[in-house]
Amino acid sequence: MNRGILRKHICELSCALTVDVYGDFSAIVVRGFTTPPHYNKTIIDVRMDIPKDYPLRPPGLSPHRIYLPTGLLFKDRTPHDYHPGVGPPGWAWWCFEKIAWDPCRDDLITLIELLRATMTDQSRRGSPGNAAEKETNKSWIQRLFE
Repeated sequence: MNRGILRKHICELSCALTVDVYGDFSAIVVRGFTTPPHYNKTIIDVRMDIPKDYPLRPPGLSPHRIYLPTGLLFKDRTPHDYHPGVGPPGWAWWCFEKIAWDPCRDDLITLIELLRATMTDQSRRGSPGNAAEKETNKSWIQRLFE
């Protein structure tokens, strides 16, 4: 892990949110994350397990997961990517199957915004549609998944 880069990314993220760091830099907890509309909790904490080779690999890919508090609901339902039975006590795993991550460009702010985007997209999950239309309407956040 490049602690210098990690410290820089934590410092940048802490300009907007409070960030607690585990003593050995194995994880961080981002405090005060505002959830998108329609969640039963407005402000939550986010735990990120930091890979030993950060920033080459991002938090969020197993086994270095991102966790949200247990009991989180979207429109009174369990969100698609949310797994309450997986994680430390009080936490539930938010699953990213893949992340198109560029270690030279992306940082912890990218991950927080990626999390916000995937949390926002719950109502459209799995909907069919014109592939060409979807491609032209993708934001830079959506292209991170490719």
